[in-house]
Amino acid sequence: MPVLYVYLFGAIVGGVLLGASVVAGHGHDAAGGHDAGGHDAGHGHDHDGSAVAYLVSLRLWTYLLAFGGATGLVLRLALGAAEPLAAILAGAVGATAGGVAHTVMKRMTGQIGGTIRTGELVGRTGRLLLPVDKTSSGTVRVVVANQAVDLIATTNDDAALSARDEVLVVEVKDGTAVVTRSPLAEKET
Repeated sequence: MPVLYVYLFGAIVGGVLLGASVVAGHGHDAAGGHDAGGHDAGHGHDHDGSAVAYLVSLRLWTYLLAFGGATGLVLRLALGAAEPLAAILAGAVGATAGGVAHTVMKRMTGQIGGTIRTGELVGRTGRLLLPVDKTSSGTVRVVVANQAVDLIATTNDDAALSARDEVLVVEVKDGTAVVTRSPLAEKET
């Protein structure tokens, strides 16, 4: 019976995250709310889509939890499937859903949210939601045409950038923004 709680938890948390991204009008990592191609979030510092960055992608976990949890509930409650078969199938469905969502968002035609082109983000300032340094990714929010876009952020700056710092988007590649401390913020300090 405890495994049912895992499926229920996954379905509820994933469903809430999916619902929030729909209500917010943008997906999980900017292109889909949190990764822009999100915010995905599945991109490493070297912009190669590293496995580690992909595994910590909010989009991946949202879809894995929502679809994996729902599948596990259906398999156990409606079809009476036994463990570990139900867990394996639920995990496979969730991982597939996350992978497909990641791939679709990454392959979008350079647009975020269907209306903003990634080129429109270069040269804009944004605010970091999560800190970033040379060894770890963060998240940046940029407002374009009254639409907030959240992107995975990397930096080549020697000094770490903190959450809430104002940054300048230097480049956007595969949905990941390369940022630097905003020259305007440097003048204020």
